Amino acid sequence: MKKRIFRLFFAWQDQAEEKWLTEMAEQGFHFSKYKFGLYTFKKAEAADYVYKLDYKGSSDQDLEEYVTFFEDAGWEHVDRFHGWHYFRKVKNGSEEEPVIYSDRHSESQKYKSLVNFLIPIFLMTVAIFLTIIVPNRPNASMIEVMKWLYIVLISMYVFAIVRVRLKVRKLQK
Repeated sequence: MKKRIFRLFFAWQDQAEEKWLTEMAEQGFHFSKYKFGLYTFKKAEAADYVYKLDYKGSSDQDLEEYVTFFEDAGWEHVDRFHGWHYFRKVKNGSEEEPVIYSDRHSESQKYKSLVNFLIPIFLMTVAIFLTIIVPNRPNASMIEVMKWLYIVLISMYVFAIVRVRLKVRKLQK
């Protein structure tokens, strides 16, 4: 049996997303796929899985090596979506919760890579916005709607970049 749940997490909320996926596994719903906020779970016996997310912003040329690195450490690659990779591992009762990163510096690199991805998209969005507002066009009402949509989008990018940068700073302290 499959179960689909729509839920949004932002880039800086990856730990909350990991916790939620882990809690779902405890209830017998094992994460299998993610697309644009829609999570797919397969019903099975409850398991003591720990889910972790990693962001890999580089090309897929070394994807096999990347996944193999995690598999060698005991992680199962479950899914990926736009640079985010979902991993899970069975937690042994006697050990601490498994982690992907053993130090704060390595973890901060994940978020730096994410910011390096967000900034060019943000700049492109601003450039498109400027091409919309500068010319005087006859269909003013449609242009006005597009202006407001782009203002919201730009605001969201600024907020996301600031939140992720704060997370990097916190990890580096």
